[in-house]
Amino acid sequence: MEIRQAVQAVAAAADACAQVDLTQLDPSTLRSELRTMRRQMSRLDAQFARMAHAADVAGAHIGTGARDTAEWIGKETGTSTRKNRLAAELGEAMAKSPQLADAVTSGRVSSDKASVAAGAAGPLPVNGQLVDEIADLPLNAVRPAAEQWRARNDEAREQELAASQRSRRYLRLTSESSGMTRVEGLLDPESASIVCTTLDAVMNESAFDNSGRRRDQRCADALSQLAKAASKGKIAGGRSNAKLLVTVPFETV
Repeated sequence: MEIRQAVQAVAAAADACAQVDLTQLDPSTLRSELRTMRRQMSRLDAQFARMAHAADVAGAHIGTGARDTAEWIGKETGTSTRKNRLAAELGEAMAKSPQLADAVTSGRVSSDKASVAAGAAGPLPVNGQLVDEIADLPLNAVRPAAEQWRARNDEAREQELAASQRSRRYLRLTSESSGMTRVEGLLDPESASIVCTTLDAVMNESAFDNSGRRRDQRCADALSQLAKAASKGKIAGGRSNAKLLVTVPFETV
């Protein structure tokens, strides 16, 4: 089948759906067909991604005044350039990985999950192992899984990335004419994890104190509380590890 015929078939399918009276459908049918339609739309997203990447490779945007296919198609159709660019990147990832391409075009893995996995994998082609890992994961668990996979498969790059992120960290306190102090900074992932976990723990202790404070205000107070505790020598070496005591019947031992 030629590309023009394929696209026309998509248009015909859209026209057919438009003729359906959705008000006459029962909830069970709506759930079933809605799920099926979303999966088929995901498969179509994969084909759009393939086309966008092919257009990039062919330089289809040259002479249009656009920087790339994503920008050109965005202007032509009134769609998001960012989403179009993500689609082109997914198409590139599919071109590098037959396993990923098969999983997305068949509907085994959604285009959203594939796009997230490809982005987190960086320059590494997504292999069958990662496809298997993310196939049954919820969308919000795909990025951590892909990042762990990348760390296992490209340890040198992960160490280089960690060092780069670490070198960019900073915290700046600037006094303002109003007497307030502006806090601005950037933390590497490891430091951010420690800071966020600690602040969350302090905030959770007063989550229901009926003070009317917003979350960002409670976060500021938590930081002040930690600094005050440290200045008084109440923080030294962090929290102790939890101890677990287990009682086992003598007969079992």
